This record gives sequence, structure tokens and C-alpha cells, in this order.
Amino acid sequence: MRYFFPLLFITIVCWFLTVNMMWACGISWSLPSTPFARDGNYQFRYWESLGNIKVSEKLEIPLHIGFNPAGGYSPILGRGWTFALFDSRIEQIDDKTYLMKLPDGSEEELETTNKAGILKGRGWIGEMKGQQITCKASCGWQMIFQKGLLQQMKSPDGVVLRPVLDGKGGRSLLANGTSIVTLTPDWDAETTLKYYRLNFGGEKYLLKMGMRPVLIKKKEKPDWRGQEESLVSIRNSRGERKFSIIEDQFRIDDRLYKWDNSSMKLIQDGTDKLSVVSVSGVQCLKRTLADGRFTIEGRDLEKNTSVNTTNEGIVIITEFLNTNILFEKPKNVFHLNKDGSKELKKRYFYDENFNVTRIQENDSKGSRIYIFGDQKVSCLDAVTNQTIWEKQFDDKKRITKYASGTKIYLFKYENDNNVKMTVIDQHGTKEKYIASEKLQSILNLL
Repeated sequence: MRYFFPLLFITIVCWFLTVNMMWACGISWSLPSTPFARDGNYQFRYWESLGNIKVSEKLEIPLHIGFNPAGGYSPILGRGWTFALFDSRIEQIDDKTYLMKLPDGSEEELETTNKAGILKGRGWIGEMKGQQITCKASCGWQMIFQKGLLQQMKSPDGVVLRPVLDGKGGRSLLANGTSIVTLTPDWDAETTLKYYRLNFGGEKYLLKMGMRPVLIKKKEKPDWRGQEESLVSIRNSRGERKFSIIEDQFRIDDRLYKWDNSSMKLIQDGTDKLSVVSVSGVQCLKRTLADGRFTIEGRDLEKNTSVNTTNEGIVIITEFLNTNILFEKPKNVFHLNKDGSKELKKRYFYDENFNVTRIQENDSKGSRIYIFGDQKVSCLDAVTNQTIWEKQFDDKKRITKYASGTKIYLFKYENDNNVKMTVIDQHGTKEKYIASEKLQSILNLL
């Protein structure tokens, strides 16, 4: 334990440095989210990397696509889709804010400053000149937008990347003038777009387009009478299908996702049925398995409350202290009863340094209070205030004494391998030596 906190401190510092470096760069080139992203509304989000593009000997960047049935539009892939590399743009969303949609699929906000024409964001500085906005990151990346659309990128090692549109609806990405990505449309009788053929770095994909129903929202019920062309499936050169999509169903390999057409919330994940429920004022995802068992999970940062389900199916509600310290500190822990009421199971008490001083626990065995001292822990009956047991420890956090009723256990550490255990009760005193690795199994029985 003597090395634990120094190592923990170093780990935390490294984590902050890593995060700050990423923010300072402004673009991480990582996937924006997992296939099922909890966005607070439990709506479906899908992101996938189709592979890496070799930009130079030192640099590769990923090619990301994303789908959101509740919104978004790609001029290439259609409604709901994002082709991150070719759909990158910047747009003004209010008087002081610009939203930059980066070529990795992430988004960053830039705010106007007191200096005319200068924008500033998390890791980015933007300069506006007429219809052109140039955004620079401290790590060397540069994005140039013309009339809102990405016109050019410049990598930290000086490679100039330009997305190019040809006259037939195709796209290319040029690196210092050389094509490294091509997206070629395949038309049927010059009227209907059937496929896009995507090629980069030896990878080949066939992007199938199709007519999908368009949701026309009405107060009474959704209306799917409209039709619109958009991406419906992707296959690679080996014939492997990445996904397929039909109306409100999205299939990844053998896993099927479905969402409600009105709320756009997920209602099925594989064979699991999903629904959004409120537990103690927290919006939670309820996942019902095929055998009828279910789990409920949710988190409300404003209320400092989380909801989880144990392996035994018990729904636990945890309220945390409202502090700005690094590690979360639980305050109250409840079990959710079948009638929807809460039953207090644990209550935590802290000192001014947020060290636990006392825990009150309630279960079928009764109500107990645990009192934590410098090198001692005591368990008391909450009703009678009588001591149930007491444990003492040495400066190495090893137990040296356990006392319960009239029985006392003393532990003396002869060396790293052996422990001398002395048992004192009404029958007298007994001593025996036990191996260190067996000590914990003995303590579990006490």
C-alpha cells in the first residue's frame, strides 16, 4: 500500500495530461461513440471505422461513417447518415457560436472573441475572412472551410489533403495532389443511384443505396408514405456485410436494433426488449431479457444519482455527495421495492476531508453502524448501541486484533509467510501458526 497512492497520483496526472493533450490538438481521430450510444434519450447511434487511410509515411487517418435515425443528413449517403471525411463543415448556430463538424465525426464549438474575425474553441483557433474560415490546432492540424464546407486540411507533417467533387457525383481525397480515396457512383440508366464504390489503401467497399421510407411526423401517428434515397447496406470486397437497414431496423452482423418511430428511442437490442423508465426521477434504460429477467441502469449528473441492477436482479439507487472532488462519494444507497418505494440500505458519513467516518447499514439481519478510526473499525448494533465486533490494524493495514463477544483473536506477523494466531475465550488461550495466504479465508469465517 505504501506505493499505491504515489502510483495513483502519477496515473491521475498522466490521465489529465493525456486529456489535455487531446483537447489541445482538437481532433483525436477516434470513433465518436460505440454502436449503442447513450445520448441521454437512449436513441440509436451507430459509428464505424471502415479502415485507415495512409496519408504519409508517418500518418494514417480513419474513415468513419455514422448513422442517427433521429437526425442528420449526408449529401452522399442520405438522411440520417454522416460520411465524416466528406461531410465535414462549419456552421453558425447562434450569434456567438460556430459548430465545426470534423472529418473524424466529432464536433467542436468555437466562440466569437473580442477580436474581430477570431474564433476560439477547445483546442482550436479560427480566423474568418469573407466566406472562408481557417481553423488551426496547436498540434499542427489545419482546416480550411469555404462557404461552410471543408475545402482543405493540412496535417502536422505538412501533407495537404483536399476533398474533391467530380461532375458525376463522385468524391476523391487528394494528398499533395495524389488521389488516396475514391468514391465512385454507379447509376442505373443515369437516373437511379444504385451503388457507391469506395476504394482506399487496397480496401474496397460496395455501398448500396436504396429507397427508404421517410418519416413524416404527425401528432396522431408516424407517416411513412414518403420515399428517399439513402444508404441501406455496405459490403467489402470479400462479400462480408457490415450492416443492413430497413425502416426502423438496423442489423449489425447477427444483432438487430429497432427503435420507436415516434420517439426514436431504442426498443430492441438483439433479443433484448428496451424501454425508458423513470426511477426516483432518473431516466433509465430498462433491458428485458428473453427469459423475463431485466436490468435497469441510468445516471443523472444534476441529481448526483445513479441506478444499477445487481446480478441477483436487485435495483440499487445511489445518491452521491455534491462535490467537485475527483472520486465519487456515495451518500445514500437504496433498494427499489416491487411497489416502487425505496428502502434505505446504507448511509455514509464523512469528515471535512471526505474520509469515511461512519456507515449505517440495514438488512435482514438488522441495523448496524460501522465506525472507522485511525487503525480501528467497530461494528455496533444501531438499536442497542452494543459493540458486535471490533477490528484493529497495524501501520501496514494488516489486521492485528478481532474481538467479538467474549472471544478475541490476536495476529502477529512473524515474517512474510507465517502468522501467529492467538485465540482467547472463556476456555483459555490457544496459539497456532498459519500460512499468510490462508489468513483471509480464516478472517472470512469470523
